Amino acid sequence: MTQYNIGYFVGSLATNSINRTLSTALIKLPPNNLRFTEIPLKGLPLHSYHYVSWSSFLRQFV
Repeated sequence: MTQYNIGYFVGSLATNSINRTLSTALIKLPPNNLRFTEIPLKGLPLHSYHYVSWSSFLRQFV
């Protein structure tokens, strides 16, 4: 059977968030040929429209 690797994001940085609890439960449901790996948000730059203009945010990536 072909093995598939699937990355997923948890929409919160909090250790005990409901999003993390749900993702932990949901990754146990699919068939055995699916392997899930969390893609951590910790290292990604965070954006807020309140503090940074969109154009200056995008300049980080080009």
